[in-house]
Amino acid sequence: MINPIWLDTFITLVETGNFTRTAELRFMTQPGVSQHLKKLEEACQCELVVRLGKGIQLTEQGQRVYHYAKEQREKEQDFIASLKFDAPFEGKCVVACSGAIAQRIYPALLALQKQHSALHIHVEVAPRRTILSGIANNTLELGIVTNQPESEDIHSEYLGEEALGLILPGFGFGFGFGFGSKSSKRIWKSKE
Repeated sequence: MINPIWLDTFITLVETGNFTRTAELRFMTQPGVSQHLKKLEEACQCELVVRLGKGIQLTEQGQRVYHYAKEQREKEQDFIASLKFDAPFEGKCVVACSGAIAQRIYPALLALQKQHSALHIHVEVAPRRTILSGIANNTLELGIVTNQPESEDIHSEYLGEEALGLILPGFGFGFGFGFGSKSSKRIWKSKE
């Protein structure tokens, strides 16, 4: 297993392009940064950077290690966030729904997020098929659709109904609807 501290130092070095700046940001000495890089190169058994004066240029292997390190950091952050499942008003929550529903719920979600600063809600507007796919493959925490999903892999709960209004010109077109006819649409919340 590669030492995550070396990987963090490497990420900072790549993003600053400078040993001195990396040392400042990591609260280390410049020789300490060089030592982390040397140990990381030994662990990977390849050269990761080419030194250009005070700057660096990544080798092809260095680019791969940089992307690996970023992925590892992101996975660790996601894992730590997932441990907070018992804290209902903390962490990231991705909600997907139609544009009309998003316009309707967005103000309430903003108010909730403002009330709970550790809660980060991301609303995605998407078609039903994309929402159900996201729920099934765990890229979405919550989906709101207008008809009940048929998949057994997805748990859904009925949320309510919303009135729809059909607006036609006063002279009509013979559709058999009166001006301002109303219908309703059932709304379902989907989650795995």
